Amino acid sequence: MKYFFRLLVLSLGMVNGLLPTEAAAQGTEAVSEGEYEKYRRQGDERFDEGRYREAINQYRNCLEVPQHEQDEYALQQIERCKAAQALLEQLPAAQAGKEEQKLEELYLEVLKINKKDPAIRQQLGDLYELQGNVLFGRRQYADARRQMERALAYSNRRVILEETIRRIDAENSKSYYVPKRTGAKVAAGLVAVGAGAYAMLLRSQYNSRLNALNSIAAQADPSGSGTIATPDMYRRYTDAYAAAEAARARNSTYRAALGIAGVALLTEVFLLVKKPRARRVAVLVSPLPTAPMVAATLHF
Repeated sequence: MKYFFRLLVLSLGMVNGLLPTEAAAQGTEAVSEGEYEKYRRQGDERFDEGRYREAINQYRNCLEVPQHEQDEYALQQIERCKAAQALLEQLPAAQAGKEEQKLEELYLEVLKINKKDPAIRQQLGDLYELQGNVLFGRRQYADARRQMERALAYSNRRVILEETIRRIDAENSKSYYVPKRTGAKVAAGLVAVGAGAYAMLLRSQYNSRLNALNSIAAQADPSGSGTIATPDMYRRYTDAYAAAEAARARNSTYRAALGIAGVALLTEVFLLVKKPRARRVAVLVSPLPTAPMVAATLHF
């Protein structure tokens, strides 16, 4: 039977005009290319998702495939992953110190390496949104709008951001009255801004603890083997995991805060639309086109 199969292989090789050794060599090469493409595809998928340690392992698998030991693409991707991971490990300290400028720089540096990183895109969008809300509360409408527009480029909270921009534009150009409902409007606005800011604080805390967990995981298991060598490192890892899980468990509070902000927003819009008759005092606030100042005009 073995002799029969050997004859069959020999016959197939001769039919294709190849010697048996040549046919076997081509078969081996085809298998190697298939293995390389599989590892490269898996590495690219993990890279796009921001899972850099896992991506490194897949690119290293590419280098172990025969004839790909010095593959330029895999080597370059490994270096890109290492650079991105090094930046990610700086995030917990910047978040703990509330260094917004440093955080923005780190996020942008990561996105220069991998513009698709979904977690970093969202965190950068959240940072811009939080800054925009603070500026909105201070009535710095032009700056608040600018930050919200920047958030739109990265965040997946498009509907909320677009609604906030409409509110900013309305506040920036509307006519102000002196009606009985002024206090109610102010209260509704404060509730909307306060609940929105609290929701963003919860999101920021979760992101901070998640980044701290990732940083400790990188120290505890740099090779991605799934084994933590020392008891102290294992304790640090479990503490970080528990903190991240506790922050994640507060998602219901985060959603409730967003709901309160939405209700307050609707209330404020209703009060703005249903204006009682009163003496009209119009204040138009608009940025000057040629200077970083604001023009204000008062009409009775």
